[in-house]
Amino acid sequence: MDFIDEVADNIKEGLFHLAKRDRNQQQTSYGKKAQSKSFFRDRKNEGKNEILYTDQVPVMLPDNKKAKYDSLCIQKFKDSTQSFISHGFQAHKTTHIKIQSRFLCAELRPIFRDYDVDFNDEDGILTFEPFEPLYFKRYDIWRRARQLEESVEDDAAGAEAQEHLEFIIKDVLNDDMYDLIKDADELHEQGQITWNLLWTLFPHHSLVIANNAWGYQQAYQVLGFKYIKDETMSPLFFDITYQYIHFDAFRYRFVKANLTIPHFTGKRRINELDVYPTDRVPNPTKLRSELTARGRLMLDYQDVHHIQILPALLDSSRENYDEILKDLGRADAISTQPSQDSRRPASGSAVDSRRRPSKETQAMNRILVEMEDDNLLLTCPLLHAFSLRSKKWIAFYDNAYAHLVADDNRKSLLLSLVKSQLIVSEVPEDPIPEKGFI
Repeated sequence: MDFIDEVADNIKEGLFHLAKRDRNQQQTSYGKKAQSKSFFRDRKNEGKNEILYTDQVPVMLPDNKKAKYDSLCIQKFKDSTQSFISHGFQAHKTTHIKIQSRFLCAELRPIFRDYDVDFNDEDGILTFEPFEPLYFKRYDIWRRARQLEESVEDDAAGAEAQEHLEFIIKDVLNDDMYDLIKDADELHEQGQITWNLLWTLFPHHSLVIANNAWGYQQAYQVLGFKYIKDETMSPLFFDITYQYIHFDAFRYRFVKANLTIPHFTGKRRINELDVYPTDRVPNPTKLRSELTARGRLMLDYQDVHHIQILPALLDSSRENYDEILKDLGRADAISTQPSQDSRRPASGSAVDSRRRPSKETQAMNRILVEMEDDNLLLTCPLLHAFSLRSKKWIAFYDNAYAHLVADDNRKSLLLSLVKSQLIVSEVPEDPIPEKGFI
C-alpha cells in the first residue's frame, strides 16, 4: 500500500496517533498561533497498524506532549526520502500538512472550492502531497492576503486571518513547496514537462485540447487526475478525468470520460503530449474562436432529420447515394423494427415527442449551452447515426460540419445546396422524405 493511502486509511479508522484533547478547553486557542511544527515518521514501528511520529529526529514524542501543539496553525508531517540513514543523517520531505487555523480554513474554503478538500470543523484541513490545491491556488492565496492587508486596520479577526495567510505563504509555499514551484515554472517556461510534474499542467476546471481518431480537435474540461501504477508500483499512465458537452438527440448534456498519457522518461514537449492545455497550441486565440464558432452554429442543427453522405457532390450516379446516415435519436423514434445492435438505445414510442426537441426545447438548449462561454468550446461535433449502407448504428464525424468555420464563399455554396435539397429530391429511391443538409 502506498504511504499516502496508508495514512489516509489510518485517519479514517481513527488510528492517526495524535493525542486526544478536551475540545471545550482547547477550542479558544486551537490553531491560533501563526507557527508550524514538523513531526517525523517513526520507522521503528513499521508493520504495526498505526503510524507514529516523533517530535524531532530521533526522539519519540510522548502522547501527553502532543496537545501542546494544538495551538499552532499548521502541523507538517514528514517521511524519510530513503530507507536508511547515511553518515548519521537522513533527509525528510513533507508528505501531508494539517491546517488547524480557523482563520485559514475560513479563507481557504472558497479558494479551494474546485478541489476535493475535506474541511473538518474541529480538526481543520488535511492535505496530502503533492498539495494540488495549494499549488494551483497559490496566487489566489497571495491576492487574498494583499486584500486583507489593505482592509484590516480596525478588524482584529481580519488582521489575524491576514497574519495566518502571510504565514502559510512564507512557511509552506515559500519553504516546503519552493523546489516544486521553481522546477515546474522553469519547465513551463521552456515548454517542457517531466513525468513527475505532469500534474502541474492540469488544474481543475482548466481546458485541454486533444486530437482523436475522427480527425477533429476537441476541447475538454479537467475534473481531476491521478497517476496509475501496476502491482509493482511501476508507472503506467497518467489518467485525466474530464467532461464535455454532447447532444443526445434531445438535449445537450455534460458527459464524463477519461484521457490518458502513457508513461515517459526524461522531458517532453508539452504540445507534443496526447493531451495538453489549450494555451499551449500555436495560436490559442484562433483555436478558441474556431471552436466557439463551431459550438454556437451547431446549435442550429438540433432538428436535423438525416444527413446524406455524397462522396462526389456533383456526380448523380447511384453509387454515390448508397450511404445515408440518419440521426440516431430521430431514426430510433420512427423505427418499428427491433434492434440487432446492443449499442442501439431501446426504442421508445413512435409518437414520443421527446425524441424530437420542440422549438421551445431547442431555445432552452441554446440558453443553457451559451450560459458559459467555455461551454461552446466543449460542444462535441460527433454524431450518432444509422448507416443504410452498412446497416449498423455508428458514430461519425461529418466533414460537412467544417463549413461552420469556413470562409463565406464556401459557406454560401454549401447552404445553397442544403436549400435545394429541401425542395427537390435528386434520388427517387431515397427512402426518407425529409431532407437534412448535404
